[in-house]
Amino acid sequence: MPEVNRSSLAKLYPGFRTAGMWRNAREVNIHSLAHDGTEPVLLGTYLVKRTQSHVAELASNTYSQSSWNFVLTELRKCEINHKACIQYGRPWCPTRLLRLSMTDEGKLLMRLVSTDSSLDAPRYTTLSHMWGKNVTLQLTSKNLEELKRDIPAHIMPKKYLDAAVATWKLGVRHLWIDSLCIMQDSSADWEHESAAMDRTYRHGYCNIAACSAQLNTDGLFYSREPLLFQAGLTEYNGTYFTYQEANLNMFKDLDQEPLYKRGWVCQERLLCRRNISFTRQQIFFECAMELTCEVGKTAASFKWDSVRGLRYIGNATDLFSVRNMRKIDCVPAWLNVVQVYSAMDLTRPEDKLVAISGLARRLHTKLRKPYLAGLWKSHLCIGLAWEVVRSRDPEQTRDKPVRCKEFRAPNWSWASIDGEVAFPLNKFSSQVIRLCSFIEEIVGTNSWNEFGQIRYAKLEALGYPFPVRLLERDFPTNEALSMTSFTVDSVPGMKKGITVTLDTAKHLQSARTYALPLMYDRQGCLVCLLLEAITPSWGSYQRIGVLRGSISRRALKHSPADLDYLDLRGHWKTTNAKPSKALCRFLVSIMQRGDDMATLEPTDQYRRRINLI
Repeated sequence: MPEVNRSSLAKLYPGFRTAGMWRNAREVNIHSLAHDGTEPVLLGTYLVKRTQSHVAELASNTYSQSSWNFVLTELRKCEINHKACIQYGRPWCPTRLLRLSMTDEGKLLMRLVSTDSSLDAPRYTTLSHMWGKNVTLQLTSKNLEELKRDIPAHIMPKKYLDAAVATWKLGVRHLWIDSLCIMQDSSADWEHESAAMDRTYRHGYCNIAACSAQLNTDGLFYSREPLLFQAGLTEYNGTYFTYQEANLNMFKDLDQEPLYKRGWVCQERLLCRRNISFTRQQIFFECAMELTCEVGKTAASFKWDSVRGLRYIGNATDLFSVRNMRKIDCVPAWLNVVQVYSAMDLTRPEDKLVAISGLARRLHTKLRKPYLAGLWKSHLCIGLAWEVVRSRDPEQTRDKPVRCKEFRAPNWSWASIDGEVAFPLNKFSSQVIRLCSFIEEIVGTNSWNEFGQIRYAKLEALGYPFPVRLLERDFPTNEALSMTSFTVDSVPGMKKGITVTLDTAKHLQSARTYALPLMYDRQGCLVCLLLEAITPSWGSYQRIGVLRGSISRRALKHSPADLDYLDLRGHWKTTNAKPSKALCRFLVSIMQRGDDMATLEPTDQYRRRINLI
C-alpha cells in the first residue's frame, strides 16, 4: 500500500503519522502521532482528482452568509426544477400561526395569530425540535390572549428564536411551532390539531429541523472548524488529488442526530416538502429529489431502512407525494416506515399510533383500504407477521422489547410493543398462499383522528389453529438473544429447523400455545402466529409471537400449485377458492393431534373461527 505526500497532509493535519492509499478505491486513512501514532484523525476518506473536486469553502459558523447562500440556492433549485416538490391542490394552513415582523431598529417580533380559512393561506415554515424536560414556554388557555399580543424574546427558548430568524431569512413571515400553536392544556384542541398533522407539514414551505438543540439554551447555529471540511491537496504518481471526508459518512451521521431519533420527527421529516437540517457541523437540504449539504456533496443512494431512503419510493418520489406513488408500493413503503419508526423514542408511549397517524392518513388517500391499529386490511396476513428485533448484546437492556402496560393497541398489532419490529415477509418477492381470512374487524378510535389513539380493538379470523408445544434445545433464557433454537412437538411433516420469535420472554413456558397458519409459500415455508389461549370456550386468543418452519413435500404429497396466492407487490391471484385438499388434510391432521381446544363453530369443513384480542 503506497504512501501519499506527507508535506501536503501535514498542513491540514499537524502531527499525522501516515496516510495509506488503496490502489482501487483511492482511500486515505490519516493517523496522529499521539498515542504512538495509533489515534485516527480522519478515516475512510476518498482521493478525488483535482478537476473533479467541488468541495465548498466553509465559514467558521453556520450562520454565515455562505451558509445562507447554500440554503437559498437549494430552495430555488427545488422550486424551479423539482416537480415532485410542487404543492398541488388548494392552499391550506393550520388553525394558528406565529406572525413575524421587524421593527425599524431591526428587532424581530413574534405573536400568535388565528388563521382565517376564508382568506388566502399565508406561506409558513414548520419547526421540528426536541421539547426537552423543562418546557419553559407553551400555549395554554391561560396565556392565549397574552401570546396574541406579543411573545417576549427573553422567555423564548433559543431554538424558537433561531427558527424565527431562519424563517425571516428565507423570506417567509409565518412560523408554526407545535408547543406554541396547539393548546397544551386542551385535549380536544390537541386531538383536533394532531389529526391535521399531515396537512400542517405537507403545506408548509419548508421544515426547519433543530437537529442538535437538546436544551432550551441550544439553538440552530453553531461555530465550527472549517478545516475539517476543506479539501487538502496531494500528489501521487504525477497526479494531484484532493482528499476529503467520505461521501456517505456525513449523511449517515445525519440520521444519528439527536432529533432524528425521536418518534414524532419521523413523520415530520417525511411529510414536509423540504427539510433543512441545522446540525453542529453544517446544514443539510433534503427534498423529494435530493439530499445535499454545505460541503457540496449529494447523497447518491439510499437504503430503505433509513428515513431519508423512504423518500425515494416509486420513481424517485417521496412518501408524501402520494399522487406520484404506485398503489402496489403503498404497503411495502408503510411497513418500512414502521420498522424505522418503531426503533425511535417517544416521551409518551401512548402516542405510538398518534405520532405516525399523519403518514397513515396520507397513505390512505392512495390506498383507500381500512386501517386497523397500524396495519392495512388488504395486507393483514403480511402485516400480522411482524417480529420483534432484539439486540445481540446480552448487556444491552434498552432494546429489550416489552408489551405496553396500559392498552394502546391490541396484542396482534406492532404498536403494542415498546421496541423495534421488523417485517421479514416484506422483503420477499415470491408469491405466498393465504391460509387465514378475516371476517370482522372492530377498531374504536377517538372522534377526531381515525388513524390515532385506540380505545378498543378486536379481530375475528377464520383459520386452522393447532396446538403446539415449544421445546427448547440448549437455549439461553437471556431475553436479548434471538429465539431460534426451538422445535415443535407433535407436528408431523414439519421439519426440525424452526424459527420462533416470541414478543416477550414471559411466554417461554406458556402451556396453552397454539399456532395459526397465516401464509405458505411455494418453497415450503409456513408462517404462523403463535397464540395463547385466554378463553378457549369463547374462542379468544392473544398473540405471543411468530413461528416459521418448513413443511416437507412428502407431508403434502404434491406441490400445492392450485392455491390462492398473494403477490407481495399487491396483486391477488386466485386459481381456486379454497386451499388445496392436500394442504387442508395436513392442517386438519395437526389440528386433530392432541387437540384440547373447545369445539368452535366451524365455518366449513376445515376452518375455525377465533377471536384475536
